[in-house]
Amino acid sequence: MIPIPNLPSDSLYKFTFIGGLLVVIVCVFLYQTDRNDEIEHEMVFATTTLREADRNRYLDTLYIRRYDRIDSMFNASTDPKEKKELEIRLMDLSDKLSQLGDAKGDFDIIEQIHKNYHSQKTESVWVLFLIGGIAFGAAAFGWFMWSKQQKVQDAFVNKQYELQETEVEMRKLELEQKIKELQTPQ
Repeated sequence: MIPIPNLPSDSLYKFTFIGGLLVVIVCVFLYQTDRNDEIEHEMVFATTTLREADRNRYLDTLYIRRYDRIDSMFNASTDPKEKKELEIRLMDLSDKLSQLGDAKGDFDIIEQIHKNYHSQKTESVWVLFLIGGIAFGAAAFGWFMWSKQQKVQDAFVNKQYELQETEVEMRKLELEQKIKELQTPQ
């Protein structure tokens, strides 16, 4: 089993730096994951939903043009038999045209859902950037304070080391003197 390292609790600033750095890394990972999901959503929207809605809107436009053309032919016609036939075709098209409003409404609903999706994504990205920014600030503050504090601690440790070296030298000298005293005949 892999041993879990101890948290650096010897210095609060070091802990703040490492914790902030980890939160920034998590935020970057979450942003990348969110961006990949958004790209996938865009692909699905562009290849299926949007294409279907555009096709329906195009067909609606064709029905309107066809209705206008048959209506102008109906108005220009003088033959009663042809007028009757055109009137039947106009009735069929008017039924289809009455359903067109629903297709346009469906397209508007699809566009609204897409806009809502993007606004929610934008909000989540801003929240992620806010958390990441605060964590980065905490990491920078922790680094600054830790490095400042560490210089003092390093200087203190160096002074202690020098003091110990001097004590060792003093003891060596004392031992050398005692050895000389013991070696000299009285």
